[in-house]
Amino acid sequence: MSHQPKINPEDRLSPELAILKPIIPQILKLVRNGLGKTSGVREKPDATAFTETDQVLEKLITSAIKTHFPPDTILGEELSANENRSQNRLWTLDPLCGSYNFAAGLPYRRHKRIPL
Repeated sequence: MSHQPKINPEDRLSPELAILKPIIPQILKLVRNGLGKTSGVREKPDATAFTETDQVLEKLITSAIKTHFPPDTILGEELSANENRSQNRLWTLDPLCGSYNFAAGLPYRRHKRIPL
């Protein structure tokens, strides 16, 4: 049996993903505190749900991106859908996938769509 060297995941972080590292504890706390809270569920015009946690997470992540990559465009599902598109990168954000399940405290899918 060959011994595989341990690889520190941080060694492989792209600069784009690395900007999230400092806010991960805050993200996890927000998710833990919001899970199962149905009082903050609202509906968008298209009848899909969003929660206060959705909005707070999107603001937090958007702020981190804008701080480090100001010319980039951010298309967030909850708050920034109407932002003008720049010629630079486009970031698409959906911090919580499955808001109804999240608010009800049910298991929700974790997506790994971070092709940075």
